[in-house]
Amino acid sequence: MGFVLTSVRSPCSTVQGTDAGALRRHAERAFPCVARRLRHVSLALPNLGESTERGKDAEDAADPAEKVKCSGLETELWTSLRVVQQASELCVRARDAWDRTASEDFSVQTKADRTPVTALDLAVQYIIAHTLTSAFPRYGFVAEETGLPERPLLDDAVRLANSVDKHITEQVVRELTAKYFITHHSVDGAPDRFFVLDPIDGTKGWISRKHYCVGLALIDHSAGGELLLSVLSNPTFKDPSRRVLAAIRGIGCFSCSLDWHNSSSDRQVLQQLRARADERTRPVSWTISHTLKDNSRTPMLFGFGLPPVFLCCGSLVKYFYCSLALVDVFVQLPGTESDAVSLRSWDHAAGVLCVLESGGQVTDLIGGQLRMPFGPSFSIHSLILATSRNSRPYHRDLLVRCAPRDEVSWRIMLEKSSEEP
Repeated sequence: MGFVLTSVRSPCSTVQGTDAGALRRHAERAFPCVARRLRHVSLALPNLGESTERGKDAEDAADPAEKVKCSGLETELWTSLRVVQQASELCVRARDAWDRTASEDFSVQTKADRTPVTALDLAVQYIIAHTLTSAFPRYGFVAEETGLPERPLLDDAVRLANSVDKHITEQVVRELTAKYFITHHSVDGAPDRFFVLDPIDGTKGWISRKHYCVGLALIDHSAGGELLLSVLSNPTFKDPSRRVLAAIRGIGCFSCSLDWHNSSSDRQVLQQLRARADERTRPVSWTISHTLKDNSRTPMLFGFGLPPVFLCCGSLVKYFYCSLALVDVFVQLPGTESDAVSLRSWDHAAGVLCVLESGGQVTDLIGGQLRMPFGPSFSIHSLILATSRNSRPYHRDLLVRCAPRDEVSWRIMLEKSSEEP
């Protein structure tokens, strides 16, 4: 579950981020039980006219292709970009083909968690896994779909994958499954680096022609689960030139089109994300995902009476929008009231690094940085808060706004709020 605070124009009423006093009064009415604690913490919403130093640095950045060469991850980046682009183009073609045929002819099954899995999910996973494990055999690979599917799902998945990569046969799929997708191996004997993949985050979005993402990240397990590289595609995004994001730790976040391989030069492929003039003029409004409309925590988090805006589907599309500063704040609320929360790495890894390298900030509730060791899951405290480059200066204030009401959590939160992020 998650919600977002987005910079979009709305016909409904909005609260401008420049009136901190009015916002504080709204907050104290919304949270009477914690108003005393709020006196010590600023609650101003982001002023979109301000920018972070990191965002300013992005505008003055050197040539992206040259920066990639200096990263030590040049081969990994171009290989990952190419295969994610191929898989994303397959998603577009498959969706168009599905419209031309009876939907019953396309294999869709429901998983144990009640989410759909299609032959396309599996085909994308096989294409990307085969390319990357062949190119980087010493790296590990973790992906969402496990086990060998039953027929006809297996047959359809192999057929789709083979249409992109002729080397992928049922035998290759069985070998990949046996090595990587039967179970997620334990941390004992884990590789120093591993890829983590969500083949299609938002399968419901793909089916309904809304947003969906292909998310791939490279993680350094030997450095405690540090994110190194990510590629995140959103094939239905309205701007064709920014349908793919690529991020390298310490280098930056870049955008390109799905057909970047048709460019005559690498220098024409990647464009560093830059602040745009309209980011400074859009009013701010709270937005909320459909999964939280009846959630008991909603009144506490949305204390300003602002209208919700729906953004579908999946977590990665919200990170995608946050990286482009089209969404100011994204909060991921797990479906549990526990402080110690375990989340799936593939739902977050690619998006988290894109937000960070675009100049934003991503932490858990107590300000902890996200680490993702080898395996399918990682741990956080209570929730994830992602802020765009425009909202990053207000990250700690927003953490306080999301904090639970118990004394222990508040004490930890207020201690963290006095530290630099």
